[in-house]
Amino acid sequence: MNGDIIEIRENELYKCRSFWDMSEDLTSDRLYGLVKNNIRRAFVFKTEDGYIGGCALFVREDGNGHLSHFNVAPEYRCQRIGSRLIDFAEQYFISQGVGIFGLNVMKDNTDAIRLYERKGFTYALDVTAEKIYMTKKLKI
Repeated sequence: MNGDIIEIRENELYKCRSFWDMSEDLTSDRLYGLVKNNIRRAFVFKTEDGYIGGCALFVREDGNGHLSHFNVAPEYRCQRIGSRLIDFAEQYFISQGVGIFGLNVMKDNTDAIRLYERKGFTYALDVTAEKIYMTKKLKI
C-alpha cells in the first residue's frame, strides 16, 4: 500500500480515531498529553484514505528507545503497514544513537507478538501477568 509516515502534533490526533482508541475530548487522552508535553513523538501512516496506523516514540532516561501506541486500523492490517512503522521506528532510534528499543505487548496478542518476532524482537521480561516487554538490538 502506498503511503508516507509523517509526524503529527497533538492538535491532529483526532484524525487517528480509526486506529487509536481516543476520547471525544482529546485533552483528557493520555497520548495527547504525552505529545503536547514533548514526552513522545507521534508518527502516522498517511494514505489518500487518511491516517490508518501509527506509533509513538521516545528515548527513555536509560538511553533505550521505546515504541508505544502502536496500531493499524483493522481493515488495513496484513498489508505491511505495521512492518513499515516498525522499520521507521528502528531508523528513528538509530538516528538518535539508540542501541536497543522495546515495547510492551499483551501476552494474548499472538498476532502482534508474531509480527514483533519476525521484526527481530525477543522476549525480555514479564511486565504484569498479562503483559510482556520485548526488545530489539539495533546496529548503530
